[in-house]
Amino acid sequence: MMSPVSVPVVAALSTALCLVASAVPLGQQKTFGHAIKNGNLPPNTDVTTFEHQCTVPPCVITHVNVPSIYPKGGDAWNWTQGHVSFFVDGELQPSISVTLLELAGEGHWNLAGTNAQSGDHMPDGSPWGTSLMGRTAKSGGVYSTLRVPFGKSIRTTIRAPASATHDSVFWFVIRGLEAHVVRLGDLELPAAARLRLHRLPPTKLEKLQLVDLASSPKGTGGALVRVQLDARSGNFGFLEACMRFFPDGAGEDEPIFLSSGAEDYFLGASYFDEGMFKTSQAGLTYFNRSSHTLAAYKTHIQDPVLWRDGMRLRFRNCEDTEGCGDANHCPNKFCSAAARDLSGRSREDLPRAGAQHLKRERGSAALGDLAEYSALVFSYEWPQESSSLDPRRALQVSALRNLGELASKAKLSEALEDKAADRILEGEEGVLSLLMAFSQDLSEEAANRLARQLGRRIQKIERVMQI
Repeated sequence: MMSPVSVPVVAALSTALCLVASAVPLGQQKTFGHAIKNGNLPPNTDVTTFEHQCTVPPCVITHVNVPSIYPKGGDAWNWTQGHVSFFVDGELQPSISVTLLELAGEGHWNLAGTNAQSGDHMPDGSPWGTSLMGRTAKSGGVYSTLRVPFGKSIRTTIRAPASATHDSVFWFVIRGLEAHVVRLGDLELPAAARLRLHRLPPTKLEKLQLVDLASSPKGTGGALVRVQLDARSGNFGFLEACMRFFPDGAGEDEPIFLSSGAEDYFLGASYFDEGMFKTSQAGLTYFNRSSHTLAAYKTHIQDPVLWRDGMRLRFRNCEDTEGCGDANHCPNKFCSAAARDLSGRSREDLPRAGAQHLKRERGSAALGDLAEYSALVFSYEWPQESSSLDPRRALQVSALRNLGELASKAKLSEALEDKAADRILEGEEGVLSLLMAFSQDLSEEAANRLARQLGRRIQKIERVMQI
């Protein structure tokens, strides 16, 4: 019996996938980066922490870590409000500028003075983190692995909190790769993709008022990466709101509903009845039941939300629910395209348990009190014409992925797997055709037969080459 595929072979195959997607030889990929210990940070000053010229694009920042900003001279320790900025490809103004808390994915309610408090209603101060972001210390320890692509150059800066009147001390770490394609989950992004930040400043909304959290113009393709919302109100009625997505010029009556309520969008339920949580998919980083205040994030790396020709991401205060759904109504049923008769809506009450729960949360306040929202929406965006993928390259990428699955299922030898990968990269038609016939639902017997045919094809190629 052949031995299972080794970890190095799987890693090599993953590397090959990236090479096909980016058409850049592995030998040209290289790590760059820097670290600063006990750096001096004057007040009201943007201090450059790193610069790099991209010699083999696409280039990408893969890791940023700010252990802390320490105050001096009796200044308040407001490290949470320090800023990190990214100047991409010669920008005069940074396309990405965030506080340290925002870099870590926490809401602006999580101020330094509250981090030591405990209980369900306040941050507990404990470290947390996912593969994308986190905060590991009360004094900082914020990090992000959110990819920041660039094609020519990158410059990063750090700035002390506005409250600083004396020099501060900071620590900073950054790393990246040259000749490295950016991927969002299992999606390859165009080389022209750039990270964008849409910021909604604190905004008060009346009951049922709608607000765009982010928008992208026509002619722009893109993908959501992370949505972060800070909210407060006189009650939790605002959590009834459904998230709406209008891609590619969709009309007012044609939104895609991304949730059946606000807490649902952030993967919670019943007004976050279990309190705070943090996962790779979503999290609630601040929750105060008494003041009806919260901060939450949702990532879209394993849950892709894409557009090809502009978009709007829209939220609201509270909700009106009926019928098939449109810009002003969250749906309470599914309607086929032929059956979307919006004139025949029938208003329905919440289920009894839900209505009782809502009544408890409201107390004597009227549903739909003013709500205050602020939001950050990170997205990758690119010119529409750059989003097309060469069909030949797409075929090679798919074949390499299938080879990895077949290697595990049929227990290919390392030698055969290596030879097959070489033939895929060379564009050999027979090997490509065989591997495109693979699917994950093949039985083990069928996978073994396909592996045998793959071996025969490669042997035939080698015999021809020897003539």
